Amino acid sequence: VNVLDTEYQTITGWGISPFYVSDSDFRAFSEYDQWPEMYNKVYGELGITSVRVPIDAACGYTEEPSDPAEPNTSELGYIVKYIERAKDFGIDDWIICFWDPPAYMEGTEYISDRGADLHVLKDEYKDDYCRYIVNILDYLKSAGVGMPKGLCFQNEPQAGNNTPFYTTDKYKYVAKKLRTLLDENGYVDVPIEGPETVSYWSCFRYTGGSNASASGGGGFNYSNFRNDADYKNAIGVISMHTYTESNSRDADITKFASEVSDVFPDHERWMTEYSGLGAECTVGSTTDYVMGPALSTMRVLSSDIG
Repeated sequence: VNVLDTEYQTITGWGISPFYVSDSDFRAFSEYDQWPEMYNKVYGELGITSVRVPIDAACGYTEEPSDPAEPNTSELGYIVKYIERAKDFGIDDWIICFWDPPAYMEGTEYISDRGADLHVLKDEYKDDYCRYIVNILDYLKSAGVGMPKGLCFQNEPQAGNNTPFYTTDKYKYVAKKLRTLLDENGYVDVPIEGPETVSYWSCFRYTGGSNASASGGGGFNYSNFRNDADYKNAIGVISMHTYTESNSRDADITKFASEVSDVFPDHERWMTEYSGLGAECTVGSTTDYVMGPALSTMRVLSSDIG
């Protein structure tokens, strides 16, 4: 075996993102006694080092309260339990990701370059939404679970079908405003991670460059970061998901790992959601094909990290 001297990347953690369950299932998922076998196998045996914590619209109110930035603390109790369960297994690192703002902050808007009415964060609530996020962090810290290792203020902001779509300008505004509020409220060490788009090729709207299809590649120049120091400084971790067409997935992941490193060597790179293994997922049960390799890879990486 020829071992090369060149170091291409350092893996600093490996986690789990248990989100593809209904709201009621997730709330039950926070209770150890209802899921003991799952917790013991996934949290106890795989050696994961972090968990990803979801925040959906239920963590706010349906009707606008007197302070629009007030969170629904009864729902946040489930989030606290979920983080506590991870800590019971020695998993102290957690990242927090927001799927939706409270219902009254979300509306629809026609997006011309998408040719459709999409879900959006209403413009008049941009500042309140940032305060809402800080208030949630305050509650979680007061509950004794500490501070997250990272924060994503919008999962897959390029989507818009079920969760808010962000234009470039809105994404940059919220990122910078939130960074300022985090710093002012004692969360200097909590990085914002993003843009956390569905795949690397789809991040052009937020990083800069032209639209690049998964099969075509190319097109990025990171001009949005290069031309706006406040925006670049607001995003502390470059994060992506790896959902894309099967024939280009490997190239997509390689681009993410190499290009971000070249452009921003001081930024960590996080893959916060993992898709399947390309063509193998086109036949039979996708879940069956995805989970086996994913769990096997997790065991290997966790062993190496340990």
